[in-house]
Order: sequence, then structure tokens, then C-alpha cells
Amino acid sequence: MEEKRNVEQLLKDGVTVQFHPQGESMFPLFVRESDYAIVEPAKEPFRRLEVYVFRSFLGPLTIHRLKKITPQGLYFIGDRQQAMEGPIAPEMVYGRMTAYIRKGRKHSVKYLPYRIYAAVWMLLRPCRFFLFKIGHYCKVIVLKIKGGKTK
Repeated sequence: MEEKRNVEQLLKDGVTVQFHPQGESMFPLFVRESDYAIVEPAKEPFRRLEVYVFRSFLGPLTIHRLKKITPQGLYFIGDRQQAMEGPIAPEMVYGRMTAYIRKGRKHSVKYLPYRIYAAVWMLLRPCRFFLFKIGHYCKVIVLKIKGGKTK
């Protein structure tokens, strides 16, 4: 049986990878288990708003959006997060997302609606928490009206 290599090693070897991001830190970009990121090995220059795979100082391999570039390093943030991670050294960044797959359809990060989403979502960063709360309460109200269960 062929040995399974991890995402980090494949990217270091120059291989483009496709994988399902775990967790909810990149919601609403990655919503369901059928969503995938297509990531190529990272090359400089790094660009704000693009999504990268990196090893954080906390240890795990992470896929987040680049928020800020400073002389001290790179600062990343998940689409569902308020706090930035960083500084991350450029050599700890292994891949850059070039496309994603949602509902079986591949979308390039160059696709205009995606670029608009990335810019607007970053601008909304200060009020994301409230947007998620409003969305949650709307869902609860709709479920109560329909007679469904709420969490």
C-alpha cells in the first residue's frame, strides 16, 4: 500500500494539493464537507486577502486569509475569526489557495464574485461577530416557526 504523504510535505515537494479544510475558522468560505481547497506551493510576493496554508506558532497546519504584511512577518485571520495570528515567518507559509470546490463546481480565486467576497468580508471584520449572531437568531426563529428543533 502506498504511504500517504501529508499536505505540508506535498507542498514542500512542489505538488498542488486538494483537501477538505477541517474546522469552522474559514466559514462561510468552506461550509460543508463537500467543499475543498486547491492549494499550490507558496511563492512570494505574498498578497493581502489571499488564502494561504501555513504552520502557526501554536503548531497545527492552518489555512487562513492574509490580513497584514509587516517587517516582523505575516498576519493571518480566518473568515470566522476576530483575532489575527502572527507574526508568521514567510518560510512557515507552504501553500496558496488557487481555487475552491463548492457543490462540485470549481471556482478560481480570480473569479470576480470571489474577489468581491474576500474584500467585503475583510472590511466587515469588525462586525462579523454580530453578523453571525444575527444569522443564528434568524435561524432559530425560522426553526421555531416551522416547528423544528433548535440547539
